[in-house]
Amino acid sequence: MKEFTEICQKDIKIAAWMDPKLSRLPGVNPLKLSDWLFSDDVFEKQMAYRDYLVSCKREQVFRTIAGSEAACAELLEVMSNHLLTYGYRKSSKGIIRPDQVEISLGQDHPLIEAGRLTQHDLCIMEEDGDEHVLSAACLCFPSSWSLDEKIGKPLIKIHEPVPSYNDQIAKRVQRLFDAIRVGQPMYRVNTLIYSDPNLHQPRTMSARRKVSKVSKLWLRSEFQSLIRLPVTKAVIFCIHNTIVPVESLTNQQQEQLKFEDLMSAYGVES
Repeated sequence: MKEFTEICQKDIKIAAWMDPKLSRLPGVNPLKLSDWLFSDDVFEKQMAYRDYLVSCKREQVFRTIAGSEAACAELLEVMSNHLLTYGYRKSSKGIIRPDQVEISLGQDHPLIEAGRLTQHDLCIMEEDGDEHVLSAACLCFPSSWSLDEKIGKPLIKIHEPVPSYNDQIAKRVQRLFDAIRVGQPMYRVNTLIYSDPNLHQPRTMSARRKVSKVSKLWLRSEFQSLIRLPVTKAVIFCIHNTIVPVESLTNQQQEQLKFEDLMSAYGVES
């Protein structure tokens, strides 16, 4: 759909590469609960795209494994209660989003309904032995990975193609997941360079992303939050995407952005 191919914010709110607390892996910091599931100036456009993907590409953007039902239901309940204090309204059928679209509750899978309430992609991580596995996800805006390949996999397998995700980082991230407490969410920011601004970019591990040397490049910033559910104890990995033209960054932001490192990590087409 042409109207969805270029959804860009006016500016980038967090230049993670300029903040030592965010730029050093894993770069995780405390997050105020009030800042969880925030919305921005392209809420209406991103939500319309999400609704389209859920309707037309459901098998690509939604996956679960057996045993994830309780966490999915709890996430919808927690999200609904939270969002009703931030511009959402109750209706006779469910919840009305800030763009006035009504989401009926109890009519579809709870994770699908949760995924249609917010700009954030939702990945449910649950303990399996000494690891956390991806038990369910509503992932409309993947940045070059395939939900079909990652569902049911532990953290180390999910991050397998990421060059900087070595064994040491993997152990630190697993300890982080183990340590997250209820009511004390965390966040990090991931920065990527793309030659295509489309939010929906699923790719298998064998189809490595290439960044073309074109006249216009795009910065894709992922605000990734982690929050633990109080009952099932599942950890929810949420991803909010901001996309802006690289040329829209300030001179200082462009000077400190390591283009070559970001591009060489994923390949460059000449």
